[in-house]
Amino acid sequence: MSQMDQEAQEEYREVFAEFAKSKGRVNAKDLQALMRHMGTILTDAETVEVIRSCGGGDSIDLNQWLGYMGGKMADSFGEAELNLAFSAFDKDGNGYISLSELRFVLTCLGDKIDDEAVEVMLNQADPTGVGSVQYSSFIRNMMNRG
Repeated sequence: MSQMDQEAQEEYREVFAEFAKSKGRVNAKDLQALMRHMGTILTDAETVEVIRSCGGGDSIDLNQWLGYMGGKMADSFGEAELNLAFSAFDKDGNGYISLSELRFVLTCLGDKIDDEAVEVMLNQADPTGVGSVQYSSFIRNMMNRG
């Protein structure tokens, strides 16, 4: 991970901390402000649904929010469209792409995903550290999270 990535992640944690006023968690009002800061406006009903879907009682923590954001990206596209997009980066045609290619796809498709959320998804996609990911499996896992 480059120094710039580490700096960006630290900056993101600081931004989240600005909204997380109670023990590293955001309530509905703070979640709406955080999402607005990220460029997404949520209605009250959508905010309640986000918190509920993340498993939070009346608030969510950073990891729950990152999971929501990962699912949100997958929901922006259908599985077939995502497979097609990922296959464009599959140079060998073997169903796998490198982590650097996956990072590129994650940051170019759908909603803007911050560096920390991308890192979480990459770590989940390649827990053994082999450096490549079977993208159809990755897509299914991300879509099942939402």
